[in-house]
Amino acid sequence: MSGTHVDVIPAVHITHTVPVARERVFKAWIDKQDLQKWFIPDEGYCVLFVEIDPRKHSKFRIALKDSQGNQPLFGGIYREFVMSERLDFTCEKNGGGTQQHKTFVSVQFFDNNGETKIELIHDNLSDEKMRDEYEKSWNLMLDRLESYLKS
Repeated sequence: MSGTHVDVIPAVHITHTVPVARERVFKAWIDKQDLQKWFIPDEGYCVLFVEIDPRKHSKFRIALKDSQGNQPLFGGIYREFVMSERLDFTCEKNGGGTQQHKTFVSVQFFDNNGETKIELIHDNLSDEKMRDEYEKSWNLMLDRLESYLKS
């Protein structure tokens, strides 16, 4: 009997506390103008546009531009949407499509005496490199989110 070895890529798990009320933090995840201010995965990037319809089963797209002129596009579908509590969505490069690798993001928002604890899980990653890139990007973006909301 021959076995098949399958490498399991661990999900990105991040917990981040923001000293801002939960409703405001949640709004920053679903408001076009807010997303344009903080949803920047690394230095040298800017947001070109955000298309968002924040409700369950709706699609979103976020186009970025890096310092070399590359314009990555991310898109997905909200699988779960509970106002001020939870967002679950797919995440696909190039705005999605039949040939794209689909990953899954779950973000929960917990009220913590006027602060907000964010628990983020990014799963179904194809390899360690992808995992490391997303972990770095999410940490940078959550730091930007906090700075943006505190300003």
